[in-house]
Amino acid sequence: MGWHLSHMVGLHPSRFLMLPSVKKLGMLLGQYEGIQSDQVMFYIDCNDILLFKGEINRPVLNSARDFVIEHADKSERFTKKFKGLAKEKNFESQIETLAKLFAKYEDSELNIDHFNKLDKEILECVLCTSKTVAKKKFGYQRSFALTDPGLHLHFWKAVLSAKIKNRQLTDNTVSQAKTCEIDLVMGEKLTKREV
Repeated sequence: MGWHLSHMVGLHPSRFLMLPSVKKLGMLLGQYEGIQSDQVMFYIDCNDILLFKGEINRPVLNSARDFVIEHADKSERFTKKFKGLAKEKNFESQIETLAKLFAKYEDSELNIDHFNKLDKEILECVLCTSKTVAKKKFGYQRSFALTDPGLHLHFWKAVLSAKIKNRQLTDNTVSQAKTCEIDLVMGEKLTKREV
């Protein structure tokens, strides 16, 4: 495989368990594609039936969650706000009443309907509270003095990558040139060394 020692750091034997399920791997995009990142992206195409033994669990990504438990301030606000809503909606006594009904009449159709309604109401309160507490932070406004040179740098990296690979500039790179107000004709005439 030709792994260098630096690539082996952090590799645990459990990571090799997926090897029988690997169908294909490769590089997604090169810099000639005009991606606005210094990263090179790889993909691994796996047979999910072999990899997960037929059970696929797709946990929600942290970026898709309103907040995570590590956000102590948001967790505290969520707990406080939800407790207030639960008290207002009288969930505790509704649950106690439902438990007594289940003990007396077991899983009758009426009890199951009541349970589903209560479950839906609690879930809606949880989601509503989560949305009001989360209010995602989208960072800060970056300085144009930093972003403009960064866009230029990514453009010239894409041009250099295209020249090295003898590829045409992509639509994304051409639009980057327009954004940066760079003359494409001049960029195409430059040699690799001049770029």
